[in-house]
Amino acid sequence: MDVAITASSPGAVASSPNSAPSVNNLDEARAAQARQDAENARRKLEEQRAEQVRQAQASQSSRNSNGEVIGTTISTTA
Repeated sequence: MDVAITASSPGAVASSPNSAPSVNNLDEARAAQARQDAENARRKLEEQRAEQVRQAQASQSSRNSNGEVIGTTISTTA
Protein backbone atom coordinates (compact mmCIF):
# COMPACT_ATOMS: atom_id res chain seq x y z
CA MET A 1 0.00 0.00 0.00
CA ASP A 2 1.52 3.29 -1.08
CA VAL A 3 0.96 6.38 1.04
CA ALA A 4 1.67 9.86 -0.22
CA ILE A 5 1.82 12.91 2.01
CA THR A 6 0.24 15.83 0.28
CA ALA A 7 -0.55 19.35 1.42
CA SER A 8 -4.01 18.16 2.44
CA SER A 9 -2.61 15.39 4.66
CA PRO A 10 -2.68 16.18 8.39
CA GLY A 11 0.99 15.13 8.72
CA ALA A 12 2.08 17.71 6.17
CA VAL A 13 0.87 20.69 8.19
CA ALA A 14 3.16 21.93 10.94
CA SER A 15 1.41 22.55 14.25
CA SER A 16 3.30 25.81 14.82
CA PRO A 17 6.19 27.71 13.30
CA ASN A 18 8.27 26.85 16.37
CA SER A 19 7.89 23.08 15.93
CA ALA A 20 11.50 22.58 14.76
CA PRO A 21 13.73 20.94 17.40
CA SER A 22 15.79 23.39 19.41
CA VAL A 23 19.55 23.18 19.86
CA ASN A 24 19.03 22.35 23.55
CA ASN A 25 16.80 19.41 22.68
CA LEU A 26 19.39 18.09 20.23
CA ASP A 27 22.15 18.47 22.82
CA GLU A 28 20.03 16.67 25.40
CA ALA A 29 19.28 13.89 22.93
CA ARG A 30 22.97 13.51 22.08
CA ALA A 31 23.88 13.44 25.78
CA ALA A 32 21.21 10.82 26.48
CA GLN A 33 22.47 8.71 23.57
CA ALA A 34 26.05 9.02 24.82
CA ARG A 35 24.96 7.86 28.28
CA GLN A 36 23.12 4.92 26.75
CA ASP A 37 26.13 4.01 24.60
CA ALA A 38 28.42 4.14 27.65
CA GLU A 39 26.05 1.93 29.64
CA ASN A 40 25.84 -0.58 26.78
CA ALA A 41 29.64 -0.67 26.48
CA ARG A 42 30.01 -1.19 30.25
CA ARG A 43 27.44 -4.00 30.21
CA LYS A 44 29.19 -5.68 27.25
CA LEU A 45 32.56 -5.57 29.04
CA GLU A 46 31.03 -7.11 32.16
CA GLU A 47 29.49 -9.90 30.07
CA GLN A 48 32.84 -10.56 28.36
CA ARG A 49 34.64 -10.73 31.71
CA ALA A 50 32.02 -13.10 33.11
CA GLU A 51 32.39 -15.34 30.05
CA GLN A 52 36.18 -15.39 30.44
CA VAL A 53 35.78 -16.44 34.08
CA ARG A 54 33.34 -19.20 33.09
CA GLN A 55 35.74 -20.47 30.43
CA ALA A 56 38.70 -20.42 32.84
CA GLN A 57 36.72 -22.36 35.43
CA ALA A 58 35.53 -24.89 32.85
CA SER A 59 39.07 -25.82 31.73
CA GLN A 60 41.10 -27.73 34.30
CA SER A 61 44.39 -29.56 33.92
CA SER A 62 44.90 -32.98 35.50
CA ARG A 63 48.33 -33.65 37.02
CA ASN A 64 50.03 -36.80 38.21
CA SER A 65 51.93 -37.12 41.49
CA ASN A 66 55.02 -35.49 39.92
CA GLY A 67 53.01 -32.42 38.96
CA GLU A 68 53.13 -33.21 35.24
CA VAL A 69 50.08 -32.43 33.15
CA ILE A 70 48.55 -35.72 32.03
CA GLY A 71 45.37 -34.46 30.41
CA THR A 72 42.91 -31.66 30.21
CA THR A 73 39.32 -31.94 31.33
CA ILE A 74 36.84 -29.51 29.89
CA SER A 75 33.57 -29.17 31.75
CA THR A 76 30.54 -28.41 29.61
CA THR A 77 28.44 -27.14 32.51
CA ALA A 78 28.29 -23.40 32.86
